[in-house]
Amino acid sequence: QMSAGSTDDATEPDHRQTLLEEMMTEIELHSLELNDIWNVISMGWWRTVVAAEGDVVQVITPIDNSDITITAADGNYSLAPNLVEKRDFVTIPGSSFEVLVSYFGIGNEQRDRIERVVIEDKRHGNILEIYPEEFEVVLARDRTKKISLYLRNDTVGTLRAKVVKAFCLSEQPSRVRLFIEHRDKLEPRLEWLRDVNDDDYVCAVFSTTRTIVVDELDDEGRGCIQKWHSTDCFDHAEVSSATPASQHPKGVCGLVNLGHTCFMNAGLQCMLNVPEIAGYFISDRFLSDINEANPLGTGGRLARAYAGLVKATWSGKHEFIIPRNFKRAIGKFAPLFSGFHRQDAQELVAALLDGLHEDLNRIKQKPYIDEADPPEGMAQKEIADESWSNYRKRNDSVIVDSLHGQLRGTLVCPQCGKVSIKFDPFCF
Repeated sequence: QMSAGSTDDATEPDHRQTLLEEMMTEIELHSLELNDIWNVISMGWWRTVVAAEGDVVQVITPIDNSDITITAADGNYSLAPNLVEKRDFVTIPGSSFEVLVSYFGIGNEQRDRIERVVIEDKRHGNILEIYPEEFEVVLARDRTKKISLYLRNDTVGTLRAKVVKAFCLSEQPSRVRLFIEHRDKLEPRLEWLRDVNDDDYVCAVFSTTRTIVVDELDDEGRGCIQKWHSTDCFDHAEVSSATPASQHPKGVCGLVNLGHTCFMNAGLQCMLNVPEIAGYFISDRFLSDINEANPLGTGGRLARAYAGLVKATWSGKHEFIIPRNFKRAIGKFAPLFSGFHRQDAQELVAALLDGLHEDLNRIKQKPYIDEADPPEGMAQKEIADESWSNYRKRNDSVIVDSLHGQLRGTLVCPQCGKVSIKFDPFCF
């Protein structure tokens, strides 16, 4: 390590400035390659390097990240929260960071060497994760045994494998159960992840918590949680409250935020309280209408997920629900909603209605309809009735019954004065 201001034959002041300029150019052109190491540097210190000219290069102080780090009780350093890139800090490739260390030194190795790894994000490609998603994993039978894992790109399957190895558990997947620990009330509540798939991403499944509880079943098929707690302590699906039905009016039920999904919950609350549609799902009439062969739908998956949500909401048994299964289903139908970014509630409702309509369209084989102009003199009501009849020949579902209609469009030719009237379908 070199101290500030030291020089050698390879780093004379003028030559050092030239190398710095070349390094700046290289940083600008450097792309994010998977698994590469990049370093975080305080913008305050970085500005002194960028502005340095001539002899000033010799007096730049060692790398100093004291203004963007915090010290924990155990003396370890971590990056301060809520920092903004290019305002509070910059990131540079690891090779460039080593060049800076050789030129100017480093103030505190533990504090000032802040490394981040380039990872592959399934939605955004290669990214540099400044604040890694850290999860605490604890063992149910001994809460003192815990580990911390970074699971940004892990699936539930790879998480299970890591947990089995870390805690020396049974390698039989059926004997290892994963629970989400919720602390939104005075008493912790456990939700059993019974219906998740091993290929689901951890960050999507555990979007509302960072604590995972692991339980191992014995030869009789019972785990510590099942032995020590009543079944009301954890959930078997996406419902997460076991409050007696008499305490909650039917249809009055909260939806847990799965990240930035307030827009989704707002739209769902409107949809869940449309009596005609809610009754259709609660009575299971939707089952006879599912169109699994419709290439424009989801094979009934969205309809079934939404039906589960409706039934849970109107059961009167739950204070709130975690709409995880629905979130997964709507995300597969409309990828715009597969992540956890803020979106528009109206767009969510439109996508839901479109997906439900296609899943429940009673028309299995859509006929060809020739949309010819109506004959002159035809009454508007007759035009409207014929347009609607043609539309219903290809589109027939509970969504059409309740929420589709027609808009009248009138076109007047400015040359000859001919009036053309057309009725176009719309949804809500």
